[in-house]
Amino acid sequence: VLSWSLSEGATQYEYCVDTVNNDACDGQWLGTSNTSAIATGLAAGTRQWWQVRARNTAGVTLADGGRWWSFTTLAVAPSVVTTSATNITANAAALHGTINPNGSPATAQFQYGLTTAYGNFSAAVDAGAGVFPVAVTMALDGLTCNTTYHFRLTGQNAGGTSEGGDVSFVTAQCPPPGSFTKTTPSNGASFAATDTFTWAASAGATIYEICIDT
Repeated sequence: VLSWSLSEGATQYEYCVDTVNNDACDGQWLGTSNTSAIATGLAAGTRQWWQVRARNTAGVTLADGGRWWSFTTLAVAPSVVTTSATNITANAAALHGTINPNGSPATAQFQYGLTTAYGNFSAAVDAGAGVFPVAVTMALDGLTCNTTYHFRLTGQNAGGTSEGGDVSFVTAQCPPPGSFTKTTPSNGASFAATDTFTWAASAGATIYEICIDT
């Protein structure tokens, strides 16, 4: 709220808020009959200069002998939205979200893990200082198949930290074990009853089962 004292003989006041410090109104003078006004549409975290002038039929008088005053708007925390994961496979997924910096330089990063406690963090990325949502994407790999993961996007600027909602996804079913070979005994060889059966490892196997038949 901008406010000023009464000017004797004034029939109207006009105020101007500007981002340029040049003792001039580069925007528009706005009229009011009150001694206060609400300035709207100002960029967050930005220094502004303002002046008010009193008017009647004889002319205008600038407040404070024409000296412009300044103030700095407070930064607003970013607005963050977590959206659905895509490209989900058995061990990878792409995480998505949007961040609106709300006019102050902001960064964004994903939190992810097996629960809503997350525990893992992506590297922070620059989200700029705009006033519109910016898409943020992260390719995540090294995941465990057939497992539920949780994630959310977070954003930070001078106005504070914001967290998007939690989103979960389930990785694809685990593939069957990879191909492998038996090693001993070799096919058709003589083999003592106390000898050991051996075979190569099978990628992805969690257990092995053996069958001997006559």
